[in-house]
Amino acid sequence: MKKLLRGRGQQLTAAFLLGLIFAIGSAQMARAQEPPSVAPAPLVGYDISWPQCDGPYPRNYASIGVIGINGGKPFTGNRCLESQWDWLGQYSARDAVYINLDYPKAVNIHQLWGPAGFCTLDDVMCQTYNYGWNSARDSVMRAKRAGVRTNEWWLDVETMNHWSDSKGLNERVIAGAIEYLQGRGLEVGIYSTPYQWDLIAGGYMPGLPVWTAGAENFLEAVGRCNNPKYEFAGGKVDLVQYVETYDTNVICQ
Repeated sequence: MKKLLRGRGQQLTAAFLLGLIFAIGSAQMARAQEPPSVAPAPLVGYDISWPQCDGPYPRNYASIGVIGINGGKPFTGNRCLESQWDWLGQYSARDAVYINLDYPKAVNIHQLWGPAGFCTLDDVMCQTYNYGWNSARDSVMRAKRAGVRTNEWWLDVETMNHWSDSKGLNERVIAGAIEYLQGRGLEVGIYSTPYQWDLIAGGYMPGLPVWTAGAENFLEAVGRCNNPKYEFAGGKVDLVQYVETYDTNVICQ
């Protein structure tokens, strides 16, 4: 009886070892057939605004969607803001907005009151800070009326809009807008290029995330991520824009 049990145990042990060897071999073969690990593909999205009002919006999935609040300059509106916000809700994983900034061409009501106080007509430092603050405030009010709710706000600072020859005064406009947005707990970044930022604001370094434009295609856009050459305003590159059918943006990781 003991011999029978011993022989039975040896048979079971042998069978177990064979099964284990087979299982290990199968797992190794399966791993060998798996594709090699690769870095995650860059995330891509779109930005649209008033120029796209009369045409179709992107219909591809967007890792980020950014819509413009203004109609190209402060204190104007994007007439299709509500429909573009609906587009974000359908196609975008990360929602953001941008607002246009500029320097006023003439003294107006938006400059004469604000956090810098009630300004005299010759106090341009007071006026320009209030102007930037009120520009951001106006855009936030327009967004609320349209049902837009996002914490990610970008300030569009480009030479195509009007700016002062004084970089110090331009800085006051931008600083006023930043203060208004940050004072409401919103995340703020700067859209521009190193060249344009230098012409407009010079050495002003708010240290915010930057969204840089000017890449020719997807590969060039990816190459601008984590590249100090394309940083400005004391911030790191978060988004890089290039143009295909629509303004397209790579999220830097």
